Amino acid sequence: MKQTSKSLFKNASWNSFYIFFNIAFTFIITPILISYFGIEIYGLYILLISLSGAFGIVTFGLGEATLRYVAFYNNRHENDQVSYTVSSTLAVYAIVTSIFIILINIYAEPVVKILNLNKVQNIDSALMIKLTVYFFAITIFRRAFDAIIRGLERYDVSTITSVVETILKAIGIILIISLKKGLVEFLMLHIFVTILITFVLIKICKNLLPNLRLFTKPGIKNFKEIFAFGFFSMLIFVFYQIQTQLDKILLGSLLGTAFVAFISVPRELVMRANSFLQSIADVLLPRFSAISDDGSLKYTLSKSLWIFMFLGFIIFLPIIFLIGDFLKLWLGIDFAEKSRVVGQIIAISYLLNVITLPLDSFFKGMAKPKYTTLIVFIAGTTFLSLCIFLIPRYGLLGAAYSYIPTQLLSSVVSLFLAFKISKIIRLTEFLKLSNNLMLSAGLIIIVFYKLSKFLIIDNWLSFIFVAFIYFLTSLACLSICDIIFKRHNSNVLLLTNRIRKKYNNFGGKRFKIL
Repeated sequence: MKQTSKSLFKNASWNSFYIFFNIAFTFIITPILISYFGIEIYGLYILLISLSGAFGIVTFGLGEATLRYVAFYNNRHENDQVSYTVSSTLAVYAIVTSIFIILINIYAEPVVKILNLNKVQNIDSALMIKLTVYFFAITIFRRAFDAIIRGLERYDVSTITSVVETILKAIGIILIISLKKGLVEFLMLHIFVTILITFVLIKICKNLLPNLRLFTKPGIKNFKEIFAFGFFSMLIFVFYQIQTQLDKILLGSLLGTAFVAFISVPRELVMRANSFLQSIADVLLPRFSAISDDGSLKYTLSKSLWIFMFLGFIIFLPIIFLIGDFLKLWLGIDFAEKSRVVGQIIAISYLLNVITLPLDSFFKGMAKPKYTTLIVFIAGTTFLSLCIFLIPRYGLLGAAYSYIPTQLLSSVVSLFLAFKISKIIRLTEFLKLSNNLMLSAGLIIIVFYKLSKFLIIDNWLSFIFVAFIYFLTSLACLSICDIIFKRHNSNVLLLTNRIRKKYNNFGGKRFKIL
């Protein structure tokens, strides 16, 4: 299937829609769950979900391999190879989950002791661990079938099923709360809904690929293909899980599950904003892959870096100043006092890391996944070392402090690889590209600081008003500085002219993304 610019825009739009849908769902459901379960039990729930994600290490990165080879063979109309690829993945998953379930049923108690979960009162922690493993086992099969659908570039179908899954879970949560049930029923709800959605995805896969056979005997060639591709994906996944889950696991085991909530909630807010940028960066990968000459590649990369820095300042600078007020209105003063600084530190770290998003797509588009693996490896080991050193000494703030050096080092390594190895863009060119943005960021911080002195936020209406003022201020400062310093080479003017041309040419014609 040929991936056109229009299909790229459509897929990016579906990705972005699901991100915004998830943000809305999280905004509604989080205070309800914290109020119902309490901070400690809610923190335990977050920790169990984190463990479920960490268990994904044993899938060997086969999810991305399935997506890649389903797309590859389907484009060549090799239906048998599509079936062999899917059967290979399912066979490995069946073996892995069977072993994992047996082991956890034997060693559930030692795992509870290692994670120090026996402190949580009125909870059978061993049962919680077992249910988490069952949920993980079902989830990886669900993701395998979802990978098939995404491999066929049907992100619309993937998103719709995910939205339906979230709605079903929301209905179940309402029932659990109304019946005054506990965490056991909550985890069983996740398992039941995931099983249901998995069967729906199987049916959709059979409709999209009528010749798909799930239980055919694959060859050695198919296992070699998915493991060879999945190896780098597995390494990336391992160190990504260290970056996203280790702090919560250490906080939960050393300080208690309540501290998991204090870091995971603000971090989730920041990551939702970052996910929006990630959905845009994902669309760049096929664009970089299709470019053959260095001149066009350099132009696309430099413009992408500028756009992501521009968007990063617009998105993350207001978050840094407003996340405390948001948490206060959302979850209460007590929660905000414990999480405000943590959220600000994490938002700063993601702002420092925003340039890695287009660079990641750039490296993958150049068929250099080892670069991404190296970057994630360095970031993961750095975060691991910092968490082990800082959390026992500084607790919650120690976990937050671990983010800034990790994300900054990730950006530096990414830029080094782009400058020294790919040689597409030079350091001097990057500095010239970013100097006016840095100046603008300093101006924005000063203006925000002055505004925070007299703009009072005491309800959601005033919060929305202030957030809008901050957004317009950052947009205006960045745009004015770019126009003043770049003049005829202004990226803002270039982008504005392109949008205007699109608008002028839109009448009566099909919309086409350049």
